[in-house]
Amino acid sequence: MLNISGIKLPMIGNHLVGGNVYFVDSGGDGASNNNDGLHPSRALATLDGGINKCTDNNGDFVVLLPGHAESVSTTIALDVAGIKILGIGHGTLRPNLTQATSGSSGVITISSSNVEIENIYFTGSATGTNERFLIISTKSQNNITVKNCVFEQKSKNLDAVTIVGVTNAVAVEYISAIRFEGCKFVGTAAGPDTGINIVPMASHCAKDISIVGCHFDYLDSAGIDDGCIAVSLSGGATCTSLLIDNCTAMGIADGEQFIYLSPGAGTTGLVSNCRVSTADATDAVIISNLLSFCGLQLAEPGKSAAVTKTLHPIATPAA
Repeated sequence: MLNISGIKLPMIGNHLVGGNVYFVDSGGDGASNNNDGLHPSRALATLDGGINKCTDNNGDFVVLLPGHAESVSTTIALDVAGIKILGIGHGTLRPNLTQATSGSSGVITISSSNVEIENIYFTGSATGTNERFLIISTKSQNNITVKNCVFEQKSKNLDAVTIVGVTNAVAVEYISAIRFEGCKFVGTAAGPDTGINIVPMASHCAKDISIVGCHFDYLDSAGIDDGCIAVSLSGGATCTSLLIDNCTAMGIADGEQFIYLSPGAGTTGLVSNCRVSTADATDAVIISNLLSFCGLQLAEPGKSAAVTKTLHPIATPAA
């Protein structure tokens, strides 16, 4: 509880809480989605149960307690605006959501604005078709933050995160202000295509996407087929003001990319202070001629890093 001028404000960790707090604990005695969830002793059983208790734009928290674990067979709809999902715990006690959906479904589909997900461990799948952990979809979603999460990609987790819009023939609409901070993307079996895949379609564009302080590790998956960060545009869509800052990557095989953009003409932004270990530094980045670089280092095992030209692209835009 924070006391400011006699006013007591509730806190969870270092977070001020303006709304209700709902606790989720799969291992809790008596945990049930029939509980009110307002105290750990009356915890809810699933994340979906916590989200369903929340009210749009009330500043509610869903707190996953240490050791919480779910095998998610039906996609969780994060469809309540203005909430925060916070995992409590470190190491093996970090709350875990294991992929168990079928087809190309996601563990969580985000279709609301002003939401945040922090400190969740997502464990991958060896079944299905193109399993994803997070799908950020529909038009005009904004202010979404994913912080300090781990995405463990197995053989069927082709994309860890997909940011995609729907075609809107009336006017250009945007998914915007999306931030990934301090997250880790790790491949543990051959098969992953991308860590973060941005795929806006016609008349639906992406802007102001920030990927900051993230680490991509594909040593144990024998590489990442399409790119740690990929932007695939179609129908005149654009991705503008893309920021990739202070990120690291390793395990990129020959012919694979840290950044892959196609086509190159629709993406603008900045790549700064990134360090990449790759089997072939000459083709580790396929980029836009509108994307600027300031401090990108590419190193092959056993060799010194090659520093890119400041504020200039280092490769030919993809066709």
